[in-house]
Amino acid sequence: MPGARGQQVQAASLQARYAESLKLYQDKHYAEAAAILEPFYAAGPDGTGWQWNSAMYDLACEEALAGRKQKTLDVLIAWQARGGSVPADAEHHVDVPVAVLTSARTFSAAEDFVAAFNAMHRGITVGEATAGSTGQPLFFQLPGGGSARVCTRNDRGPDGAVFEGLGLRPTIFVSPTIDSVRQGKDVAMERAVAALVGVK
Repeated sequence: MPGARGQQVQAASLQARYAESLKLYQDKHYAEAAAILEPFYAAGPDGTGWQWNSAMYDLACEEALAGRKQKTLDVLIAWQARGGSVPADAEHHVDVPVAVLTSARTFSAAEDFVAAFNAMHRGITVGEATAGSTGQPLFFQLPGGGSARVCTRNDRGPDGAVFEGLGLRPTIFVSPTIDSVRQGKDVAMERAVAALVGVK
């Protein structure tokens, strides 16, 4: 963590170079503009967050318009890590009932998605509990030629609840049976559709 003096110097340097980065941005040299701002963002000088967030959101929008998807993602990830947020796109908002299907095969980023979905109260989850393994595995070899992996990250839901090793329970629990598998039925999908059709 830089001291107060270091933060002041960092902030002054950002102020000095912000105009330069803005000119590059206006001339559509987006990558060059972002390259100037990113080191300052990484250092996190106090008192410049609002200016950084505004600049980075504008840069992300321009990168998206320019078709540079990976650069857009990189900028947004960095921006959000600092506490920024992406406003909802009202034009593309889908206002319909939503169900997410879950099972023991829902893990890693998919499980993180379910945790966020639950926190938003956007819809229901249907199926089985998620795997309870949010990713970042450690791989290791076992005696006899086998291998295994264990999760090294202890994620929690927005309410602080631990789901590592436990999983997230669905709103509606339904599990496939031998008969449903033999008949080629997706019981979770069928139950979700039934639940959504009943929502008016």
